[in-house]
Amino acid sequence: MLRIVLLSLILLVSLSSTTSSILRRSLSRRQSDVPPCNAIEGFECKCSFFRVTCTTTRDFPSPLNILQNEKHKYQSVELVVAAARDIQVNDRTFESIKELYKPDGDNFEFRIKFEKFTGLRLSTAGVFNRVFPDNIPPHARKQIALEVYNPEVAPSESPFLFQNLNVDTLELYALYPFHGTFQQLFDGANIKYLRLSGGDIRSDLSQPFTGTIGRLELAKQASSLSAQNFPAYPAHELIINAFYITEFNSENPPSYSNLGELRVYSPDRIPANAFQQFPNIHTLSISTDKDIDPNALNGLNSLEKLSIKEPKPSLALLNSVPSVKEFETNIEKLDEDGQCQLVGKLANGQTAVQAIPNGRDCTCTAAYLSTAAGRTPCDVQGCERSSCAAIRNNYDASIRAFKATPPIRRADGTDALHPREQRVYSAPYQVSAGDREKYHRAAPPQHAQPTQTDDDSQRPASEQVPWQHGQRPGMLNV
Repeated sequence: MLRIVLLSLILLVSLSSTTSSILRRSLSRRQSDVPPCNAIEGFECKCSFFRVTCTTTRDFPSPLNILQNEKHKYQSVELVVAAARDIQVNDRTFESIKELYKPDGDNFEFRIKFEKFTGLRLSTAGVFNRVFPDNIPPHARKQIALEVYNPEVAPSESPFLFQNLNVDTLELYALYPFHGTFQQLFDGANIKYLRLSGGDIRSDLSQPFTGTIGRLELAKQASSLSAQNFPAYPAHELIINAFYITEFNSENPPSYSNLGELRVYSPDRIPANAFQQFPNIHTLSISTDKDIDPNALNGLNSLEKLSIKEPKPSLALLNSVPSVKEFETNIEKLDEDGQCQLVGKLANGQTAVQAIPNGRDCTCTAAYLSTAAGRTPCDVQGCERSSCAAIRNNYDASIRAFKATPPIRRADGTDALHPREQRVYSAPYQVSAGDREKYHRAAPPQHAQPTQTDDDSQRPASEQVPWQHGQRPGMLNV
């Protein structure tokens, strides 16, 4: 029980580090003051012009009954099922939800959270395939977030739960591991961005896979960056979030061909050569409670984006990797000379500089960084008298504005002053032979891996094994 509570606390840490998290955004939305409405029979609902949020602590009917007055009004639907009962979900349960969506929307969202249940059966493959209307505009985005939270009871779900799902974004959080393998759960699916958190998902590279997964973001509490902790998955782009890392030289590092971005939090000092086993990553984010060895980034010759969050940042790390074109740090913690050096790199077209948001005061440096990033700068005066030459030379006092910064080119020719455009993939990703060997060496395939059977799904939740296949409860996918 203590380990499960720890998982929940770490989830909160991980969510706070990912501003794009749907779950975090939904929390702030629930706190907003919106009027009540009657949208779903048996639910308490609140409706805004864009979103309807409904909660129930009573029976969960299947299918849901949508009330006439609220049909075809919304782009976002959020359900919170907090009934202390057995919950059964089948392929008809969410089908009526499509009646809530407006036909001409451009961003359709469906969020659902299950908690406090005495039993939860998501027993049918593809239960989320019928959520959205069939005739939505072809350019419209579809996003789903599923949160299954109950420290006491493990849910029971189909090994093929997300089979053939076609959405732009799918975010998952569950305390317990899913029964199916990644290849079973997402077979035939077409998902541009997939975020996995909570229960571990096994990867069986011997199983066929016909899904197309664009970007896959994982996060886990783990002591080391290893292929055993972070499996090889058939996704075109892989992002790893590693929390509480204390060992940086694994025998089998997850330096897969599709791994482009690595985000690490460590409570300890980041040692020298900490990331030399990941020479091909283009993006690295480091957060530590202590400090970072000046030689920590040795070997990262392909690195183009670096984010550093530490108590006493310096420019030594940035200067040690000439290939970096984007740099983000706690700028207000640098001394005046360090801030001026960063502004100079931006003004000279060397490095796109960003400040980690912290509600800082309005300064000439902050205003210049905002201007370079295309944001409206704060209202600041007197920058023509700045002690920093890069500020003085790029400020036009007559119009109280900064000059445009020159383009900063990445290796692919794109401008580092603007976010990378996300690629769209049209075919399944084929895991390379080298990555297969690396993963099998770290986590040899088990011939008798348990998966959900009809008998197992009928067991009381208290008798089901919450953590399977050698995974420790202390490890968290986020």
